[in-house]
Amino acid sequence: MKIIVNPEAEKGKGRKVLSQIERYFQERKIDFSIALSSHPMESTELAKKA
Repeated sequence: MKIIVNPEAEKGKGRKVLSQIERYFQERKIDFSIALSSHPMESTELAKKA
């Protein structure tokens, strides 16, 4: 599973929840990877490539 996170979303809230997301999937032994978006619309581009 690929998780796309914008770390600057909601005034940096995306960065704050990143560790919670990682912990959630690790505790459940779910295979995942995280892609960080760095500019507007990049999340859409990353999703299309996933």
